[in-house]
Amino acid sequence: MSTFDSLEVVPKELTFEYFGLLGTNQSMLVLKRGLVAYQRIEVIPESVEIAYIVRHPFDVLTSHNPTTQRLYYITPDRWLGEMLALQYLVDTRRPNTGIIRYEELVREPTVAQSDLATFFGLTIGRSINEIDATFKASPEAIAAMHGLRKIDTNSINKYRADPVKLDYLRQIGPRLGRLLRWVGETYQYDITL
Repeated sequence: MSTFDSLEVVPKELTFEYFGLLGTNQSMLVLKRGLVAYQRIEVIPESVEIAYIVRHPFDVLTSHNPTTQRLYYITPDRWLGEMLALQYLVDTRRPNTGIIRYEELVREPTVAQSDLATFFGLTIGRSINEIDATFKASPEAIAAMHGLRKIDTNSINKYRADPVKLDYLRQIGPRLGRLLRWVGETYQYDITL
């Protein structure tokens, strides 16, 4: 989002109420959703536009955030909650909600940037290739992302080459049930292990 003109990106996780608390001199304010935003998805006003990025479930569930004590950052119960929230957005056809696949953002960043600009009525100000120079991340965000860097396709399907991750996914797979199947079918993800 930092590559678009006339908007201010707040580089930390906040609840949607901060839209009413923070001011900006730009035409748009961008917040990263808070840790439990999915629990309150139904009460976010339709005037708040949502850019929802969906990623292959297995990459999400085996992603590591070095700022936490857990091996994997997203627990199965949080993933289930996030997917129920996504399903709600899709089923209700919530206005002002744009959904993009992470893999498209990474593989075709210029196309994804253009799609976001069109959907949200934004003007592209800088090349997506300048993301590492335009995004002003907090130290916590930089640590979580393993450093501020250019978009990298190596972040896709990392779980496939790791036997420990594959074993973990087989263990938790039954808990993910119908939502795993729904995400796989809706967003064309191969969910076989």
